[in-house]
Amino acid sequence: MRAIRYDREGRSDAGMLLFRHGNREISQTKPLLDLVIVLNSVKDEAYLYLEATNVEWPLEIRVFTEGKQAEFRLENGNNSELLAYVRQLRPWIEKDADFEIKDGATWKSIWSKPKEKKALKTLLEDYFRLINEQE
Repeated sequence: MRAIRYDREGRSDAGMLLFRHGNREISQTKPLLDLVIVLNSVKDEAYLYLEATNVEWPLEIRVFTEGKQAEFRLENGNNSELLAYVRQLRPWIEKDADFEIKDGATWKSIWSKPKEKKALKTLLEDYFRLINEQE
């Protein structure tokens, strides 16, 4: 993993390290959704977590690209459930789709800047390399 590109947070209480890409958007008020790589050194495992900021679960995500549109409802769940959500979103991320998240009654853009899109792709690439699953 290219650790230099990530902000790291140690969770000694859980024996885990969290990696958030350094080019993600940070806001105190705007709804955000970050992908976080979680390394569990005790179990020698890696997980992906969807970290919602300034928006409540369940999440409603809408995507658009090349005349196609889809909506996803994401519940906060365990590792395998969150990974399944990421697998649903990954093809859209790879196609540089436009993403929106529902905040109350309105839709707000997320992952819209080129550096954020690149950060998402890099994070996914690093995660799947960590678990020896490359496509």
